[in-house]
Amino acid sequence: MKAASVRRRPRPNVVDGRAPVTPGRGVSVETTGSEAVNGEECYKILATPAAGKPETQFYSKKSGLLVKTIATAVSPMGEIPVEVEVSDYKNFDGVLIATRSKSKMGPQHLEITITDISFDQAVPADLFELPSEIKALVDKAAK
Repeated sequence: MKAASVRRRPRPNVVDGRAPVTPGRGVSVETTGSEAVNGEECYKILATPAAGKPETQFYSKKSGLLVKTIATAVSPMGEIPVEVEVSDYKNFDGVLIATRSKSKMGPQHLEITITDISFDQAVPADLFELPSEIKALVDKAAK
């Protein structure tokens, strides 16, 4: 069997799997001032979607890159404030990506460090095959 290939069109400033909110598509964006984030002067941007909660984003005045996002997550336990700080941008195949992310969601804190990213790499088809124990359960449930 031939190896599968996963292709992805890189997006600039992708953070935690999503691009920063941009104007259009039902989102209003307003610069509300300036604020320092970890000693770096940033533009403070309020992005308000047509539906859902607004979020505040902080972009470095020096580099123009996203530095921090403050949002509200809606969960079964109610609304939870979320803060995500990103840093250490590196170039991977022409795409600038934040390689460090610090997230705070309620009492949970998560730090992610990316060491390597590659695009358009062949992926073996058997990578997507279910483990034998799971396949047996799926086959049993299908009967």
